[in-house]
Amino acid sequence: MRGGKNAKVLRRSPFLEAVMFQDSSNTMKLLSLLYFCMTLHAFSQLRRNWGALDTKSLFLLSMSTACALRLMCFVGFCLLDETRQHVSPTSYVTPELDMYARAVVLLFDIPDFVLVSTYVLLLVVWAECFVGSRRHWLSARNYKETWHRCYLGLNVVLYGTQLSLYCALVSSDRTITLLYLVPAIATFAVPVVHFVFYVFLALRFAGFPMVSNAKKDRLERLTRVTAAWTVGRVFWATAVLTSVFKKTVPGATVGGVAIVALFLLTEICPFILTLDSGLLNSLLGD
Repeated sequence: MRGGKNAKVLRRSPFLEAVMFQDSSNTMKLLSLLYFCMTLHAFSQLRRNWGALDTKSLFLLSMSTACALRLMCFVGFCLLDETRQHVSPTSYVTPELDMYARAVVLLFDIPDFVLVSTYVLLLVVWAECFVGSRRHWLSARNYKETWHRCYLGLNVVLYGTQLSLYCALVSSDRTITLLYLVPAIATFAVPVVHFVFYVFLALRFAGFPMVSNAKKDRLERLTRVTAAWTVGRVFWATAVLTSVFKKTVPGATVGGVAIVALFLLTEICPFILTLDSGLLNSLLGD
């Protein structure tokens, strides 16, 4: 491993080491292409299905934004990789390279926070669908207002923490680890909250029948999408925690294949399931 201080900074995340110290340009180009296609598909569905400014439309907008940010992330990686190729090996401790390292961290980290927020918003959409699929006398409006306030509060805490860590990154390299740990830990916490939430709703609405078979089918499809997101997010958080605490980096080929597979499993596949036209039409047309 070359480079004093900057190498020590980047050792916090083997993903960054793979970008900085190995030939990963082909991996970044492939991921850029995949997310370019995903972004086009997401925004085309957003334009086609945009309706009232409700949680369902906001979720679709949030997911499309996450795709666009990932695309910008990998395009930025490609450009930074081109810059790295012109950096002399003897200049690994220069301020320019330190700025490069921090830019890589920020590029890779921003979409992680957005996806945590998007994941939580998906759970809000699922909860609204759950309540709306039952014939009951309870106030759905009160439930929705409570969920929206909780979601707003979570975003304030989440993005406030992100901004604070970015400010701290200017003066402390130790903040890099926290930039990855915070969204990873939050990602692990959300499924636990979802499980508790599901048990509460299942018990609270156990005595109420379904409104119709169409509502029941829609809820089942959305539940499968939510499960796919949960598996993907947990797998992602596990990979991030492993990358933070693991001290070795896989070879360029193995690492590239693993990274592409990781993004396919944890993000692209759940996104494709979510953007299913039938599901979107039933959700946004409700």
